[in-house]
Amino acid sequence: MKDDRDLVKLIFGIFMVLIGGMLFISTFFNISIPIFKTAVSFILIYFGITILLGKKSLFFVTEKVDQNRKDYLVLFSSSNIDASEVEGKKILNVDVVLGQGVIYIKKGMNCKIYATSVFGQLTTPHGDNIVFGNKDMKMGENPEEGLIIIATVVLGTLEIVEK
Repeated sequence: MKDDRDLVKLIFGIFMVLIGGMLFISTFFNISIPIFKTAVSFILIYFGITILLGKKSLFFVTEKVDQNRKDYLVLFSSSNIDASEVEGKKILNVDVVLGQGVIYIKKGMNCKIYATSVFGQLTTPHGDNIVFGNKDMKMGENPEEGLIIIATVVLGTLEIVEK
C-alpha cells in the first residue's frame, strides 16, 4: 500500500510541476496554453494507465476509528470490510464513491442496516438491490443491541454479505 501511495505522490508531483511550468510559460512568454484542458487530460491519462495496468487500489481507502464507531471512505478503489467478529453496539459507517466494497457480517448477527444508494448498486444480505433510494432493515433476534451499518453508495457498488 505504501508503494502505491508513493507512486501517486510521484505522479501528482510531476503533474503539479507541469502545470506550474505551463503557467510560467504562458505568463512570461505570452504563449497560449489551455491549462485547464491540459490538467483534465493529464488526470484522465493517469486514471486510464492505472486501469490498464490492473491496479486494484486505484485511489484510496481511508479508515477512521473511534471507540464505538468505524468510518470507511472508499474512493476510486475497492475494499473488503470484515465485521463478522464485532460484538456489542458498534457503528460502522461505509461510504463508497466511484468504487467497490464488500462488508462481511456473521450469519444471524444482530444488526441494523441503513442503506442509501445514488446511481450505484447496494446489495443487502436478503438479496435486495438498491440502485437509487434507501432502505432500512433489521436482522437477528435483538437488532437494537448489535452492529449498526450506515452504508452510502454514489456511482459505485457495495455488497453486504453474510458468512
